[in-house]
Amino acid sequence: MPGASPSLAARTTPPVRRGLTLIELTVVVAILAILAGLLAPRLAFMRTMSLHASAGTSIQEVSQNLLSFHATQARWPHRFDSLLASTSIGGTPTALYGAGSGAKGGLDTSLTAATSGQSLLTTAALTSDQLKSLVGLLGQPNGNSKAKLELMDHDETNIKPGNSGVFARDLNSGASTMVAVVNQAHNPNPVDPNSASGDIIYKTVFPEGNNNNEVLVAIGVGPLCSAVSKTIVTPPSLYLRDATRYNRVIVLIRVRPDGVQASLAGAISADGRTLDQCQGNYRVTAER
Repeated sequence: MPGASPSLAARTTPPVRRGLTLIELTVVVAILAILAGLLAPRLAFMRTMSLHASAGTSIQEVSQNLLSFHATQARWPHRFDSLLASTSIGGTPTALYGAGSGAKGGLDTSLTAATSGQSLLTTAALTSDQLKSLVGLLGQPNGNSKAKLELMDHDETNIKPGNSGVFARDLNSGASTMVAVVNQAHNPNPVDPNSASGDIIYKTVFPEGNNNNEVLVAIGVGPLCSAVSKTIVTPPSLYLRDATRYNRVIVLIRVRPDGVQASLAGAISADGRTLDQCQGNYRVTAER
């Protein structure tokens, strides 16, 4: 009928909506892929910077927490990780934790692999005067004439990252006095000044030379360290490329050969870099 209004059905029928064609969908996916490709390097760059910054921060935090523990407890913490492997409580350590050729866990390879014919960490048995020096710093009352100096050896069958040593060993009870020490002969002329180097560690700790022939003993701050729950909520875990490796901050102790009390020398990352090197890697990455 001329002039009549449209029917109710005609007025309520929704308009037809056309979906994306295959070509349009392909174009959208291609654009998203290009954007992802552009962002991925930037995200990797930011992640690398964050890891270097985190390693440096963890080194500083652990060092400050140990000093805080000493200030509040009037003694130093004990039950540090020895970084050595063993098979029983009080047993003689077999080697550096994870140093074996078939090891799937343990210390980062930058600490155990030979560079310039030497590894960054090595094992050494303390002399009686060196033991006296270390006991003077880390020894705990034992109810007898000898202070207790307890380190925690590692079980190599347990390869989860960051695991603390589980086998207690009292170095001052007639058991083995084997410890992990920094090897100054390691990597004396590194191509990258921010790479792991025993020589750089010694020069950082002894800028005027090691005139007293001190030894740098390396111990890890794991979950069983007595500072945990007092000045450290939980020991920081550091990122490593190999997620099965030991990833705790490593503390360095200056042990004297004349029996004079040892002293705290600082700390390094789980892959052997000093605080200055962690900060150096951060700056190098930021400038790229």
